[in-house]
Amino acid sequence: MWKNGFVIRNYDKGAVLKASFQGMRYQVERVVADEEKHLKATIWPEPFCFEKTADEKKESKEFAYSDEGLLALHQWLCDSY
Repeated sequence: MWKNGFVIRNYDKGAVLKASFQGMRYQVERVVADEEKHLKATIWPEPFCFEKTADEKKESKEFAYSDEGLLALHQWLCDSY
């Protein structure tokens, strides 16, 4: 699934992945700060969408914009669950 950076390239197009897994909602997006790209993951509890959930219920973390960063992001999601 992560092979050859396929998923990473999708974020260059401005894609925001939004999904949920057994009570935990999450999103992954590309952010640019000081001309440097990162991946930002945010998690929050169900039942509401990102926009309707209070900020204090959300937790975010940034990762390197690379295949390794994407794998670390995946591990963080698994650990957070």
